[in-house]
Amino acid sequence: MIDFKNKQSSALSDAIAAAGHTLYQLDGALVCSNEVAVQAIIDAFVEPMPDLSKRQFNRFLAHTGLDDAIAARLAVLKPISRAQYADLKVWFNDAVCPIKYDTVYNKIQAIKNDLPVQVPPLVLTANALKSAWNSAASITGGD
Repeated sequence: MIDFKNKQSSALSDAIAAAGHTLYQLDGALVCSNEVAVQAIIDAFVEPMPDLSKRQFNRFLAHTGLDDAIAARLAVLKPISRAQYADLKVWFNDAVCPIKYDTVYNKIQAIKNDLPVQVPPLVLTANALKSAWNSAASITGGD
């Protein structure tokens, strides 16, 4: 018997199909091409993070404190390296929608040691960033 573990979504269905398997309901019963393989896909499946709009991304930056940390880093960079200043400013201020979690997470990991110390301190763990990202994703309207 297939156990979805509260993971039912279109992304999961896509993952099952991409692996060459089928899973569907017929007369109220689940029909599966390979129960063991499909269950393994379900067990390993991690729901992808939602994309953010520019408005939601700004909410994410504010929620995490990254907006202030990046502004402080930009102030330091501006007189030292206009090229680095421009790259960082454009990257965060002009992010192209949809904004992808993995791209932002990797950028944060690349620059986090260059960010000035904040009070209160930034919490840039994967769990904290995912929580803030999901919170921002719940904001609707007004883009």
